[in-house]
Amino acid sequence: MATIIDYASLKQAVSDFTHRGDLATGNYIDYFIQAGQERLTKDIFEANFGNGIQLMEQAYGPYPISAGVLQVPSGWLAPKLMTVADGSSQQFTLIFKAAAWLYDNYPLRQPQGLPAYIARDVQPATTFTGVMSGTTLTVSAITTPNLVVGTVIDDAGGNVAFNTVITAFGSGSGGNGTYTINNSQSVSSEPMTGGGNVFVFGPYADSSYSVSGTFYAQAALLSGSSTTNWMVLSAPNTLLQACMVEAGKFLLDDVMIARWNTPYQDSVKTLVDRDKAERWASSTMQIELG
Repeated sequence: MATIIDYASLKQAVSDFTHRGDLATGNYIDYFIQAGQERLTKDIFEANFGNGIQLMEQAYGPYPISAGVLQVPSGWLAPKLMTVADGSSQQFTLIFKAAAWLYDNYPLRQPQGLPAYIARDVQPATTFTGVMSGTTLTVSAITTPNLVVGTVIDDAGGNVAFNTVITAFGSGSGGNGTYTINNSQSVSSEPMTGGGNVFVFGPYADSSYSVSGTFYAQAALLSGSSTTNWMVLSAPNTLLQACMVEAGKFLLDDVMIARWNTPYQDSVKTLVDRDKAERWASSTMQIELG
């Protein structure tokens, strides 16, 4: 019995239902899968009033705020809930705002207090060769010398610890030289990046307050090296339908698009409705009188 359980079986199903084996040979189906995943992600948010579903949720933190920033996790789509803990470990909900609003209302980017607001911003990006020993980063061969206190450092190989931030200048002041970083680690000479997506806060944190929460994450793109994600495991038919709509667009087949789009839209609604039912099933109904 044919079932969709991973990338290979999904690819085979698209080939079978289109009756076009040549699409797999030309790697066209990979494009359909990517477009189908993007379509399903977008339509879930539209059907769920701007929210994702539980299958898309990932935990974040706890991570300490360093030099006023925190690194945005890979695959970030939207927040569900983010909180900050004060020195007594009391949790407070952070309110998301646009970066422009936060800077307008909290222009002083120096230690002020416990943050109440959070925004996502983009730091100027640069690439360089870096070495990390303890809490010292040594930078060489930098493309654009714009490193500052609060710059997030990352790499493609995953050797640099998540949320590694420059906290002070050493011999460097934007370009080549040494910098102090918040996370003690040992990383051999390799290509690194400075900048990218970060969370900023208002008021500017006056301590290493801990931030944690839950966010909606992008599903990993299915491929020969990444064979499963929540879509193919928990909603395989919905994903297949999305892929078939994309295949119909490529083949300029309006009948095929219409044939697959209707069940696809029904499946998305069912997926969102089932998620809502799970969220509220254990809740006790309360009636407020008077």
